[in-house]
Amino acid sequence: MNAESIQKAVAGRRPCTRIPITCPADLNWYGQMAAQSQMFGAISPPEGVMICGICYQTGISWLEFAETFNIMHHRISKKTDAILADFQERGGVYEIVSRTDEKAEAKFAYGKTKWTSTVKWEDCLSEPFIYIGKEEAIVNSIVANNTAALVMKPKYRTKRSRMQMMWARCVSDGVRVVCPAACQGVYTTEEVEDIAEYDIQNAGVAVPPVAAPAPAPAPAEPENIEVCSVGTMAGKRWDSMDDATLNLALQAAFPQSVKDYISKILESRRANAAQSTTQTTQN
Repeated sequence: MNAESIQKAVAGRRPCTRIPITCPADLNWYGQMAAQSQMFGAISPPEGVMICGICYQTGISWLEFAETFNIMHHRISKKTDAILADFQERGGVYEIVSRTDEKAEAKFAYGKTKWTSTVKWEDCLSEPFIYIGKEEAIVNSIVANNTAALVMKPKYRTKRSRMQMMWARCVSDGVRVVCPAACQGVYTTEEVEDIAEYDIQNAGVAVPPVAAPAPAPAPAEPENIEVCSVGTMAGKRWDSMDDATLNLALQAAFPQSVKDYISKILESRRANAAQSTTQTTQN
């Protein structure tokens, strides 16, 4: 998936100001913050770097990325509701026929193209993606009509999970047929999750548990706390910046010594402002 694809995937969304990245160190720092925040789930710092890089290259915000995409086992996926939203924004229409744990069906229309997409649970029972194990063994059992020997994935043993999975595949199939631009080659989260688990199983290894992201390293002490050392403000003195910028800096991951210095500047300004007000009143 390239930058143009992501830009098209969030076409019509509100514009945003790009995060200030001037060097690889900035990108790594933001990636660490993205991973530590868990805003995008339990991702690793390298995945956080990739997310920040994508947002920077395409001009979308972290919020829009989280609203539109998921990271599943190192793969990017597009949320089902985001696909439908983009489909409608492009002029597509759809009608829900069925959305149960037994069948997902909807009618999709875009311009002169129409398609009815249907996914049935009875058909899914003959597909390898709902079972645990290697493809060859699963397919052999299905062909031999011996599905009783197969072990179903725990998530598909509940009605709600089955319903959500079938609906996601129904939407993905229908929109991809009539308006592929709304998908841009990206599969839904439910599809990608099955693909990733399937690849891991066929590699002969167990599905690894999701590890908590590593904590971000403590920011290094700058040589001169009077000057900003990172981002677009690098090299500028803190006392030359306005109050709004200084308050934002207090929320960032600067060393405590830097934050203490910024706090003193703000306190001094407040004291001077109060003194000026008192003198004005007396005069």
